[in-house]
Amino acid sequence: MDTNDMIVRRRHANAVANTHFTSQTNDTTHDTISDDHQDENKSLHHRFHAFHYYFNYYLYVGVNAIRSVIYRLTGGRSVDPTKRIINNLLQKFPFDELQSLSVEELFDKTLADNEFESALELAITYGFDCDVVYQRMWRKTPITRQTIDESLSKISKQLWILRECVECVAQDLDSMKYLLQFGLNITTCDKFVTHFYSRIQSQDKHKDGDNEATDEEVMTARDIMESEMDWNDMSLESKQVCIWRRRLLQYMDRLNVYEMVLSYRDVNDINSKYNHKFYQIFREMSSLEASVYFARNADYNAVSILLTYESADLLDHRLVILSNIDETLSPKRYTSLLPKVVSPKVKGYEVYDWNQILLREEDWVESRFPSVFTTNTTQFESEFYSENTSLLRYKSNRLSKSLLTQWYLERSRQILSLTSIVMNALDLVDIGIKHMVPNLEKLYSDLDIFALIVYESKYEEEIEFEDFENYSNKQKIDVLMSGALESDEHFLSFVEKYLKVFIAKVCKEDPKQMQTIGRELFKDYLISVAKSDLNFCLKVFENSSLSNTSIERSKQNTLIEEPSDLIEFAIDCIYASEDPNQLEVCFQIMECLPQPDMVPLIANNDINQIKRLNELNGLADKLEIYLVAAEIIEQYDCPPTISQIRDLEVTTDREGVKHLFTRITRNCAKSDKPLSVNEWMETFKSLEEVRKTCLKDCITEDQLFEVFVQTLLCSARKENFGLAAGYLQLNSETKYKKKVVPFQKTKKLLISAAQEYINSSDSANDYNIVLAKECLQLIDEREQQKDALISEELNLIESLHLIEDNFDLKLLPIQIRLIPQPRLELIEKILKSSSKAYQKTLKILKISQLLKVCSDFDSDYRNGTVLSLCANVALDSKDFKHCFNSCEQIMKNNYTVGWKARRSSDSLRFQRIAKQYLYLKDKHLVELVANHLSDDLPNDNSVIFESSPGTALLTKHLLKSGAQKVRVFEDNPIFLDKLKIINIPNLLYKDVDSGEDINSWFSGIPVRDWRSEPTIKFVSVLSPINSTLFMRFVIKQLLRKDLFFNCGRTQFLVFVSQKEYKYMSATPDSQYRTYRSISVIYNTLFDVEKLETIPYSRFGFYSDSESNRKEPKFEGNSLLVRLTPKPYLDELDGQTLQDYYYFVTQTFMKRKNWIIPFLENWFPNCGPDLIKKGIPVFKYFGDLRAEEVLDLFKYFYNRSDYNNSIYKTFATNDIFDNEFETQDIKEDDEEVDTKDKEELIDNEI
Repeated sequence: MDTNDMIVRRRHANAVANTHFTSQTNDTTHDTISDDHQDENKSLHHRFHAFHYYFNYYLYVGVNAIRSVIYRLTGGRSVDPTKRIINNLLQKFPFDELQSLSVEELFDKTLADNEFESALELAITYGFDCDVVYQRMWRKTPITRQTIDESLSKISKQLWILRECVECVAQDLDSMKYLLQFGLNITTCDKFVTHFYSRIQSQDKHKDGDNEATDEEVMTARDIMESEMDWNDMSLESKQVCIWRRRLLQYMDRLNVYEMVLSYRDVNDINSKYNHKFYQIFREMSSLEASVYFARNADYNAVSILLTYESADLLDHRLVILSNIDETLSPKRYTSLLPKVVSPKVKGYEVYDWNQILLREEDWVESRFPSVFTTNTTQFESEFYSENTSLLRYKSNRLSKSLLTQWYLERSRQILSLTSIVMNALDLVDIGIKHMVPNLEKLYSDLDIFALIVYESKYEEEIEFEDFENYSNKQKIDVLMSGALESDEHFLSFVEKYLKVFIAKVCKEDPKQMQTIGRELFKDYLISVAKSDLNFCLKVFENSSLSNTSIERSKQNTLIEEPSDLIEFAIDCIYASEDPNQLEVCFQIMECLPQPDMVPLIANNDINQIKRLNELNGLADKLEIYLVAAEIIEQYDCPPTISQIRDLEVTTDREGVKHLFTRITRNCAKSDKPLSVNEWMETFKSLEEVRKTCLKDCITEDQLFEVFVQTLLCSARKENFGLAAGYLQLNSETKYKKKVVPFQKTKKLLISAAQEYINSSDSANDYNIVLAKECLQLIDEREQQKDALISEELNLIESLHLIEDNFDLKLLPIQIRLIPQPRLELIEKILKSSSKAYQKTLKILKISQLLKVCSDFDSDYRNGTVLSLCANVALDSKDFKHCFNSCEQIMKNNYTVGWKARRSSDSLRFQRIAKQYLYLKDKHLVELVANHLSDDLPNDNSVIFESSPGTALLTKHLLKSGAQKVRVFEDNPIFLDKLKIINIPNLLYKDVDSGEDINSWFSGIPVRDWRSEPTIKFVSVLSPINSTLFMRFVIKQLLRKDLFFNCGRTQFLVFVSQKEYKYMSATPDSQYRTYRSISVIYNTLFDVEKLETIPYSRFGFYSDSESNRKEPKFEGNSLLVRLTPKPYLDELDGQTLQDYYYFVTQTFMKRKNWIIPFLENWFPNCGPDLIKKGIPVFKYFGDLRAEEVLDLFKYFYNRSDYNNSIYKTFATNDIFDNEFETQDIKEDDEEVDTKDKEELIDNEI
């Protein structure tokens, strides 16, 4: 026996025994038959495999023995196939290695080394499963038509083949299509019934012992199964085959779609463009996911193909897909994708449907099981719409015009905001309009103009389209024409290129608007330009002028086509000019206008046009008059604008005209070279000409003459005074033959000129003072003495000299003039000007006389007042002699105004606010209070505290009624003395101002349990301000359990203001204006009872100030209330109450704070507990009643983290004391209104 025989025989027995086991293992690995079927036949398989094992083993031994005999007899060992295989293997593997291997290991090694031919021979020779070799060959070689035919098609396991067809992806298009078709070919309806569905039925027959079925029996079973095929009755294997066929169909559809997409890109080179990795992803995508992918990658052809061939899944999402197309892609590229509106409506549809094409006919598996393969919402669709909720409104199976309008509007704005490419947004809207989508015209117009600004204008600043849409047409023109005014040369080109284009775009929808809206826009722009510079407007008018062209000129190159518009625009522009130095340009513009004699030719015998032109020519003639007047005025260096002259005439503004002529004549007077008499007369004649031409209704010749004369007087040149005097009537008795200013007006002119000189002077030595005096002295001396105004001005001049010469007072003459009566302020400033100024008493008296100090009084009063001021200053300077002399003079002349005349008036300003008291003066009220105080006074053991008893009516009544313990507190000395007269046992007096310790007031009072009857009963009548002050003090002591509450509870029976009672009784049902933190404090600490309502007029009133001892002006009523501290307050110590007070003040600082969010800042994570306690999340602090606030505080107080909380840190940081300091408001030395004090107290927290 040679080496080959040894190797083969050694391992052959094991190979035969394991052949079927290996085959079964491979079947289990690659087949997808359900485990349920394997479990059912487990026992049968084991018995069958055991029998098969021993049978094959003995059969193999016998066959080999016979084969050995034959080989020896015939000598045919060379034809042994095993030997040939071994020879081939020895060429690749060492003999020692082969000797140590079994046949199975040798088979596995050849497979591992991809020696498929040798492995296949071994499999055939030794009965191994050939499918293992073909499967290995399939997986180790590229997928091509050849590998499909040579390896995949030879595999016997159909399910394994089908799974490979589904899962594998070929690297070229033809092979991929061949592979998918191969899978579809083995799952046709006939083959499915024969090889898959019927295969399950045959198992039942095998159980009965039938191994084969005739063709007739198979056809009969196939017909029955095909007619009775039910998904629910099918095995898992059959269902899996159906699912895979359905998937193969989808993959083939996607491959065809992908091929069409590639053909759009390059029809001649589809195979090279095929990307198997992309196809593997693409075929698993849902239709929506694929469409969105291609849209975002700007592959609009692919989107079109998907919409065409997968329309059933995509038409609902059409607008959504279009919303995902790359915004940088021009909409013109994908115009065919954009929906169109049907006009007129077809079958009730508003929008054209997309043209749908079926890729193939419905397959048997789709028609047989339609409900199984119904397309449901994919995961991508759910996630996509959750991330893009704004696109949900565009998901619709039937598009409408309104929805299209909304989409076009929003999508165009989105494109613009994301890319700033205006043309893309504009193209989209333009396509929408062409597709008959309504209501896009306004947006198109705005985008069209915006594109003009972005792409063509020279506007350099950034502008958002959202802002631009809100611009008026005027603002848009300003943006568009920015840069037009940089030079005259470019202005016309800007107007033609931008302004005219803009107007054309605005009026595009309705050409008739060009004569209305377009005309007004053009005119408004010219007017806006004319305000600053008329030269630019001149260029336009020269372009449109009829002067140098024939009447039958071409209108194509003219900016203003209508002659009537040319005249109107020119007039409006000249009037709009705000530059008075462009008079020459105005005349040039007027030269561009057509002459009146050209009207018939221009109007073409149109009566309306002729009428319109004649009216405009009349306005132009009036404008020329204004221009002539302006030309005259311009000579005097104060040119007005044309509109100013027009407005003066139209409004008949006499003061304005007078001011204009005054300005003109003043400019003449200010010239460096003095004007001669003839020049002054020429000036007057020129002004008169202006007046006659256009301003005769605004000023008369006499008024103009007065202006002329007044200018001569105010010219600051004495030589002009003589010229002016020739036109003035300087004496009331003198009569003149020539034209002069009347005497009364002469005096006014002279006084006015003198005042002007004085007011403009720096000091008494200024030259203007000399000129003022010269003006006043032009009039006759006797007339000077008669006229008080002239005398007053002369006296002022004299007083200025006295002040200048004798005192070091730095005041301008005009400041002295403006010091109001009684002008004692000036006397005081003179006395303060130097330390010895008071010694010049006579000079000061003279000044006071000239300036009429204390003009409302007689001279004695004035002199006495001035002397007393001088005497006081002398006294302060310890110049007793001068002081004595001044006093002696006062007494000598019997000046009743004494030393305190001035001092007392000043001291009244700083009087202290008087204390005001209210007390009981009505016996009926006394009895009423006593009855409310106690039902049984003799047996009442409470100590009665009475504050501010006044005349002691209540005190006496209480003592007579048997009250045992009464303590009276009075801080008014007058009433205190009266109380001391009452000599009754057990009566205690306490003077608040005596400085006695307040704690001594409560000495000798026994301590009682808190829940027993009140230890002290306090009674008092409180004024409105004291209502607030005293009750805040009481609250402070109760929170500290001090003073009134050291011995137990104190009950308060007090008259308070209505406002304070509102705070006491306020609840959440009240307005937040009254329900405040103090309301919560009141309702927490006290039981409040309203007993009586009494007008303030029934109380007695007293003030410690004589000026304030009148009856008070307290409006409204006072309320008698009883405040009894709550019994449960003994459960809370002073510190806890103070913490509660801080809790209330802070939480009610803003009563519309949410409770839970606010308290989370102090006590984190307290929200859930508060919700469990019944507090809603959205509830204000102002909605809590006092008891609810206390319960809320107790909850936090009992928390384990209370002492370590942020709240506790603040509450214990002396905040309580500091807050009460702000509450204890004391009277200030300055006068404060009672109402203001109350408001201040209301806002103390």
